Amino acid sequence: AFDDLFSGNANVKASQDVLSAEAFTKILLMKGNGFRYDLIGGYHHGQIDSDLSITSSLVTLDVDPFNPGTPVGTSLDVLDSFEVENDFHGGGIGIAAQWQRGKNIIKVLGKASFGNMHQSVAIRGQTSSMTPAPGSTSASIPFGLLAQDSNSGRFEQDKFAVVPEANITLVRRLTCNLDFTIGYSFIYWSSVQQAGDLIDASLDLGGIPPQTQPEFAFRDTDFWVQGLNLGLNLRF
Repeated sequence: AFDDLFSGNANVKASQDVLSAEAFTKILLMKGNGFRYDLIGGYHHGQIDSDLSITSSLVTLDVDPFNPGTPVGTSLDVLDSFEVENDFHGGGIGIAAQWQRGKNIIKVLGKASFGNMHQSVAIRGQTSSMTPAPGSTSASIPFGLLAQDSNSGRFEQDKFAVVPEANITLVRRLTCNLDFTIGYSFIYWSSVQQAGDLIDASLDLGGIPPQTQPEFAFRDTDFWVQGLNLGLNLRF
């Protein structure tokens, strides 16, 4: 944001992937006319990955007061990359209930999983420069703007995590073989790392090495997703 010193552009790209897979067994607790209750328990795996990359390209238009020795016309390409993996493994227990009245069925599931959340973070940066012709020279250093020597690298830790989940499904039997379903689901993870939360904006670009800022620190947060689903079930 120095219009008289630089021209260029910056691009920010963020992505997030969420995966949840489970294998459960049912034990009948109670069954009657139009209702059923089951105890469920089993294994739960979840993965939440997030990536954030910031790239910028600029050309100096005047003498850079931050680096007075940089020739006017020098081009710079800067990369800051933050990658996070949250890998959950645990066991879960809960209750599944079903009520039926005529052609209408309500299914409710509530459960909670407990286990280990393995958190892995990779931070890296890269800055490449090219001085103008004639006599142009190029150089590259292994840090960017937000990813410096003080916070770059790979970091891992394990945390205990709790993952509650709730589902409700409404079923309408259209024919003896065809059902229409509509449902809502909610799932929550504790102890999650997010790529954007790992950015330390306290920069010490003019400090004497070794730098202490920006610094790396794990920053736990909670994470939840919810969704609606529509479907048709065909039995044959």
